[in-house]
Amino acid sequence: MTIDYEQLLLIICSIGVINGFLLAIYFLFLAKPKSKHHIFLGGLLLALSIRIGKSIIFYFYPYSLYMKVYLQFGLTANFLIGPLLYLYIYYYLGKDEKLSYWKYHLWINAMIIIAICLLLPYWEYIELWKNFFFKIIHLQRILYLIMSGILINQVFGLISSKVKDIPIKKKLWLRSIFWGNVFILLAYILIGFGSYILGAVLFSFFLYLLVFILILPISERSIIIHQSLPKYGGRILEVDAQQNIIHNLNQILSTKELYCNPNLKIKDVAQEIETSTHHLSQVINEQLGKNFNQLINEYRINKAKEMIVENQNFTLEAIGYDCGFKAKSTFYAAFKKITGMTPSVYKKNNLNSLH
Repeated sequence: MTIDYEQLLLIICSIGVINGFLLAIYFLFLAKPKSKHHIFLGGLLLALSIRIGKSIIFYFYPYSLYMKVYLQFGLTANFLIGPLLYLYIYYYLGKDEKLSYWKYHLWINAMIIIAICLLLPYWEYIELWKNFFFKIIHLQRILYLIMSGILINQVFGLISSKVKDIPIKKKLWLRSIFWGNVFILLAYILIGFGSYILGAVLFSFFLYLLVFILILPISERSIIIHQSLPKYGGRILEVDAQQNIIHNLNQILSTKELYCNPNLKIKDVAQEIETSTHHLSQVINEQLGKNFNQLINEYRINKAKEMIVENQNFTLEAIGYDCGFKAKSTFYAAFKKITGMTPSVYKKNNLNSLH
């Protein structure tokens, strides 16, 4: 029995598209709890499915009556893949959930491509699309891929792990989505008409996601697809891991006195103790009942108290600067808030106790 490779490729690519549409429906309408990152992942899968669906029709049925219309739909969806990927990763990683942030990326890109399609439709301006708009679409996707890669790399790395307390399956999930998009775009740019290869790549990508979501136990599935980086309700950190972060945090602040750096940021401390900024913020909030700035100011004030007692000849302003405060006013305000008195009163009380 001879194997019809054309039919086999058609089946493989079609299954990929079907899986993509099913997953898109799941994340857009069924995934709980309803959240921005689920919606953007559903939109991403939908856009990819439309894009690969167009490729299937173009490759296997090139003389279809409505081919130019299919191509227009596919190119429109292609323009939205980059923004949807970036927004999914942005919100999945728990970045600042400003209500209007996503609009700048999604709606502006959507309005641009819709306007172009209405004013300069593909079927009337084929050469313009081939010579200009194709390049713009690819450039836009490359830029969004770079932005997405930077986000992932900042949290736990694109290949090797920078932090130890994020579940390995969660890292694998997000990296697979990112690198899957990278390879799909490279296939389009480098291979061109060989869309059957793109279909196979996309099928593998969709199948990978499908296996993760539908086969894994519910608990595993929840850890992977649900955002839980600084949305603290997910509590993906075990008690031991939290205590380990607290121990490392106290040790690094005490020994290296990082708080004396007036420009210290939470990401700097997170890198020192090999954790993510999200988990460090989570642990400080939940275990210590304060935020990062409050914690650092406490270390600075404790250091200032020691210096006031041990260095009577130092001015209070100089002590404040040495302990990491940028201005005398912020030093005085923080000192009074934490100790209940100003630095001058504290110094006076200690001088009186010595006499």
